[in-house]
Amino acid sequence: AGEALHITAIFSMIGAYFGKRRGTFFGINNAFFGLGTFLAPLIASQMFQLLGSWRYPFYLFGIAGMVSAISVYLFVPSWFAAAIDQEIRRDDEAGDLRCPTTLINLNSAVCTVAFFLTGFSFLAYMALYSLYLKSALAYSVADAGLAFSMFGIGALTAFFGGWLGDKVKRWGLIVGLALMSLNSYVMFFHVISLYGQMATSFIFGVLLSGFLYPRFLAVMQKSVQSHHISAATSIILPVFYFAGFLSGPAFGALVPLVGWQTAGGITVTMTAAGAAVLVCFVNPK
Repeated sequence: AGEALHITAIFSMIGAYFGKRRGTFFGINNAFFGLGTFLAPLIASQMFQLLGSWRYPFYLFGIAGMVSAISVYLFVPSWFAAAIDQEIRRDDEAGDLRCPTTLINLNSAVCTVAFFLTGFSFLAYMALYSLYLKSALAYSVADAGLAFSMFGIGALTAFFGGWLGDKVKRWGLIVGLALMSLNSYVMFFHVISLYGQMATSFIFGVLLSGFLYPRFLAVMQKSVQSHHISAATSIILPVFYFAGFLSGPAFGALVPLVGWQTAGGITVTMTAAGAAVLVCFVNPK
């Protein structure tokens, strides 16, 4: 709930302010998210080993959240939340003529459902990937944390991925989702070594946070008229995170029934493939 709320706010503001370059700035924002995702598992696993308790990393993360909130209050100007600069006015006056007048249309509906499936895949991975490494592959806590942290390194490519997404349009979504599905299949069915898991986790971060996440948001916002940007963002992001309410329990329930590999194949691989198929129905015009 907390992540869905603050991320909806920041992406609505970025989309309204930066206009046709919104994908690039979504990527920059996601790159810093990736930096945190890389550092946190490493720091947490080391604190756990040194101090012998899982509580201390959570104290650290709680303090980091408080510092972030205070920083936003002090340094982000209030006008940024409502700003629409000349860039978006020039870009979207023409764009609005091509968009349906309604918030819910074919493109926005397809994007929302496909983003839900993408979130299902991603949040199933986030919920149980480390446990899979420890339980199924007998990794140590430190090695599991190292492999998982590579996702964050991959997410740093969002500096480039956001800009690339603005260039490749719809085909980028289709290819990115297909590669994410293939990568997760390799992750669960073929790779055992630590270096192999580090590589597939890194690729997962490149594809999801480095490219697909900012691209979906940009496509969703371009699928509606400019005055619907905040509403469109408020629909698609909570849907992405709601998938986590279902994906983690689904993955966990499937493990004792079909095993770790098949459970990962169903919840992580097949859902990404389904999203790739759905995106084919987006009208690029």
